[in-house]
Amino acid sequence: MTSGRQNLAPRVVGTAGLVALAMGVMGSLQTRINAELTLIMDDALLAALVSSTLGLLTVTIVLLARARGRHALHALPGQVRSGRVPAWQLLGWITPAVFLPIVAFVVPRTGVAYFAVAVVAGQVVSSLIVDWLGIGPRGRRPVTTLRVVASIAAIGFAGLTASGEAGRAPVSESVVLLGLVLGAGLTAGWQQAINGRLTASTGQPFLTAAVNLGPAWLLIAGAWLAFVLVPRGPASLLRIPWHEPWLLVAGALGAVYVAAASVIVRYLGLLLFGLLQIAGLLLGAVLLDLLWPVPDRIITWQVAAGVLGMLAVAASLALPAVARLLRSRARARSLRPLGGPPA
Repeated sequence: MTSGRQNLAPRVVGTAGLVALAMGVMGSLQTRINAELTLIMDDALLAALVSSTLGLLTVTIVLLARARGRHALHALPGQVRSGRVPAWQLLGWITPAVFLPIVAFVVPRTGVAYFAVAVVAGQVVSSLIVDWLGIGPRGRRPVTTLRVVASIAAIGFAGLTASGEAGRAPVSESVVLLGLVLGAGLTAGWQQAINGRLTASTGQPFLTAAVNLGPAWLLIAGAWLAFVLVPRGPASLLRIPWHEPWLLVAGALGAVYVAAASVIVRYLGLLLFGLLQIAGLLLGAVLLDLLWPVPDRIITWQVAAGVLGMLAVAASLALPAVARLLRSRARARSLRPLGGPPA
């Protein structure tokens, strides 16, 4: 594994970029499925619990099926005690523990595109903070004027998108919904950074996913028991759509997403990975709101403007990274001996 994107063949970077785009689309689909579960069961916490349960089962089976996975799981406590894996790298579970209930609660009320714009705004700001602190797998990255302006613009576009809710819900409710989604986006940037480091330390992306989903599952299960099962009884359990198993795959999609992200971020860097994933997320969200809309939700002009604005923010941030990659490739070609193999 190389330490920098500049040492990788363009086809490797290109493939990683396509995977990042596909992961964004997959994230939108997972979000919409979780919202559908909430609508069917009328229980946002149970929808999050079902999703996290399937995700945890998926990563556990994959991890334990391979000897390297079992060895990495057995060795992890000793690595933490020795300091080879810092304990703070195990805190990626915060994101699914926060993110899944927020998805299940917010998306049925807003639609996927609204959610995507707001969560992207939080993620753009988070990536700026994470790179400034040096938490990501590529260490500390410079905070440029462009990135600061882009982060401010991202928050502005999220606010514009939220303004489309005027008249649909009280202002206080709209503010709460926007704040929840922005907060979810902030945790997403943190998760991608520390998961990249954890996978670099252990070499096992599905171990990273298990470290994320295990504690998150316990927290979500405890919240559901305390706030739903005890006061309201098990009625919502009877509404789990076992007859439509495709609605239960969101957790497996989430598990694959976490594992793949912890690998891809090491090839692209946190910023470029985040931007490509953001583009896929936004485009997938719009398609889902058009082809499989949440009941009684439409894409308002504010949401459309927010999506276009956020894509413009992502493109502006991506241009310097793409330019650096092209310059690096040009230098490699100029230094290659005549008749030598491609760089």
